[in-house]
Amino acid sequence: MVVGSSRALRGVDPAALEASLAELGYTDVDVFNFGINGATAQVVDLIVRRLLTPEQLPRLIVWADGARAFNSGTADITYNGIAASQGYGDLAAGKLPMPPPSTPLHLPNGTDRILPPLMTRPPL
Repeated sequence: MVVGSSRALRGVDPAALEASLAELGYTDVDVFNFGINGATAQVVDLIVRRLLTPEQLPRLIVWADGARAFNSGTADITYNGIAASQGYGDLAAGKLPMPPPSTPLHLPNGTDRILPPLMTRPPL
């Protein structure tokens, strides 16, 4: 799983990384890019420690970002926007709107993957 800001989102191609890893013999690897425009360390923490269950955590997390992610004490507009959203409020209240477990994930390369069922989380 790749996390970070737009540097991660635009700078790491999951399909290319999977192909490179396959060339090195790592053929059973799925790479997902969880980069978010404007993400900071606080946003990455939210994704990794508060949204994903322990069962959903990958074996490896690649943080593809720069020093700005640590925000230097300035206002974290991205995190504040997430925290003020209805979706975050629903999540904090324990409401997890999830697609059915058999919902296919349509990937840009034309393949589909069936997402595993997600575990429920306790309220934040």
